[in-house]
Amino acid sequence: MTRIVITQPVGLTDTQLDELKALGDVTYYDTVSKDTAEWVERVKGADVIYTNNEGVVEGYKSVRDAFITLRFVGVGFLDPAIVRQNNLVISNSPGCNQVAVSEWVVAMLLNYARRFPDFINATHFDEPTPIFTTSLYGKRVCIMGKGNIGARVGKILETLGMDVDYYTRHDDLAAKIKDADFIVDCLSVNPSTVDFYNDAFFEKTKHGVVFVSVNSNRTKDLDVVLGQIASGKIKHFISDNAQGYNCDVDEADYKRVLDNSKVTITPHVAAYSDNTRETTARMCIDNIKAYLAGKPINLVGE
Repeated sequence: MTRIVITQPVGLTDTQLDELKALGDVTYYDTVSKDTAEWVERVKGADVIYTNNEGVVEGYKSVRDAFITLRFVGVGFLDPAIVRQNNLVISNSPGCNQVAVSEWVVAMLLNYARRFPDFINATHFDEPTPIFTTSLYGKRVCIMGKGNIGARVGKILETLGMDVDYYTRHDDLAAKIKDADFIVDCLSVNPSTVDFYNDAFFEKTKHGVVFVSVNSNRTKDLDVVLGQIASGKIKHFISDNAQGYNCDVDEADYKRVLDNSKVTITPHVAAYSDNTRETTARMCIDNIKAYLAGKPINLVGE
């Protein structure tokens, strides 16, 4: 019988769990692995592994002859050579977090420009009133990438009256970003985007650009970003710190920028909503069913 291991709580309903039990022998762990070694121990002997990112980022290297379905999108951590060598078949969940992440981007832009957090439950102000904030209306934003998240972010920002443009791999980068007031990083992490946001990139932007990123620091060097902030080229940096796990307030890069007034950061919370949980559950179950039927879908690398 097919052995299916669900490595941690993933928000399955009883009905969905029954769906999986009809496909094989299911082991469902109710806690997150404390480290990679525990994750590897949990999946030992599994034919099918249903997992979030905790544990798998390094743990997959110790797995052989198995199918892994990932309840997230980013697969930049995977080494194709190891995947082939270990005879792994891996599917992810493309678009699963587009609703949640696009909400985060728009909320962070509004909070930055309109300063809503400064006004919520305010009791006094240390600056002259009335206070006029900045509207997003009429401002230029270049969204880097036009995938599931980028396209949705752009559609929402258009309804707010922003002048929205997109950068894709075949575009003239300098022409796309030179006049942008805001740059939103929605690029997928792959070999072509590692260290994409380097000093040469910011040489092409206007002085005082606001840079928003939902990606890990593999697409950018935090030292570069901080240097560009110090020079004034970046007016403000907004990040969800995808370097760390959800709510990881001890991650090194997160802690490093907490006291920087020109950085707004959250501890990798953008993708975590009920919509994402429900969407990923459905997608991962469908991935497993398709794989067991011999017609795998959402394959990584295809």
